[in-house]
Amino acid sequence: MRNGVCYVGGSKKKKKMRRKTDYLKPIVESMRNPKILNTDFHIHTDVSADSNLNLAEAIDMVFLSGTPNVVGFANHETLSWITTNYIDGVSITPSVEITVSYMLENDYNEHWAHVLAVGFEPSDEGVIRGLIKLANARKDIVDALRYELRKYGVNIGKIDVAGKTSNMLIGDIARHIARTQAHKVLRMIKHIPYTFNRSGKRTLDIEGVASELFYVLRRKVNHVVGMARWPLEDLIQKVHNAGGKIIIAHPVLSHIKLEYEIFAQFSEMGVDAIEVLHPSMLGRPWDVKFMDELAQENSIGVTMGSDFHGNYDNNKNEYVNIIRSLKDLRAEAIG
Repeated sequence: MRNGVCYVGGSKKKKKMRRKTDYLKPIVESMRNPKILNTDFHIHTDVSADSNLNLAEAIDMVFLSGTPNVVGFANHETLSWITTNYIDGVSITPSVEITVSYMLENDYNEHWAHVLAVGFEPSDEGVIRGLIKLANARKDIVDALRYELRKYGVNIGKIDVAGKTSNMLIGDIARHIARTQAHKVLRMIKHIPYTFNRSGKRTLDIEGVASELFYVLRRKVNHVVGMARWPLEDLIQKVHNAGGKIIIAHPVLSHIKLEYEIFAQFSEMGVDAIEVLHPSMLGRPWDVKFMDELAQENSIGVTMGSDFHGNYDNNKNEYVNIIRSLKDLRAEAIG
């Protein structure tokens, strides 16, 4: 993108872009009444380690779908690509997905969740410093894993921590070791998984080793992993100070109980919205309706998010189908 012009989908076709200073207004409106405004604050690009969709393809995909008209490219815990623009009727707002920790009343366990920070000023020092702190914590996780694995003669090499959550980071390392040095770490695993090849010979199940190893490594660096989560109430304060909003992403995937008391505590913390319309809720209209009612009772907004990670070349219509399915779910559950 140069001089206010974005080259979309790799073609020479130009789409005029202009700065939209009131980009927070449609976000607030969508939270208050998701039946009217089509939004998707939860699209991943290849800045996230688990997506291979580049920015130009993502923008092209949104135009192909015809909806939504407010989007956020919420990559994992990074501002490597983030902007505020208005392209041919589609408002692009600053968004980032962050792993948080939080405590509940009368509960001594620390909980985690994924949240979306949207509509904030990208240059805000509080937000930037917090994300840098998370990145440094992920580097500490890698250093701790190097120390533990060195005992077994395992070298994990150079690891890029950008665009990854702590679990994603540990999972990548576990898979890399399983595929390249599995024989060195078998004594770390209690139950060694085997499979059978076409000739009936028993062989080591590499994916099974990776899965078992993930939990072993996770326990070994658990004291560091907690540092790679942003305390929710602090994040809310920082994002609100930067003019943004906080959305609890895919609450069911984060094992958040659908209870009035929990939603009430989220409201007291300052949570702005809940992502009630998400692919994980397809086929569960009653749960969506219940979450919508809990949100309304506690003055929390509701949003829609595709959480799209797919490859554009192989799934040109997948995003369109997801958005259509979520809109149908909204009509069935909320009206």
